[in-house]
Amino acid sequence: MTSLEHTMLYMCFGAMTGWMLCSLGFIIADIIHTVKRKIRERREKKQLEANEKTDNE
Repeated sequence: MTSLEHTMLYMCFGAMTGWMLCSLGFIIADIIHTVKRKIRERREKKQLEANEKTDNE
């Protein structure tokens, strides 16, 4: 394998590894964002239900 081929192989492997790690990072960040949003929505829903109960009494 020539020096140029060796360098090209390293570059392609590095690029694909970086792309995979970046994609994995975005997936994890999206999962965290979704979970936080669902938790916030549940808290708001419980708070609204509690406010409705106190308003009705």
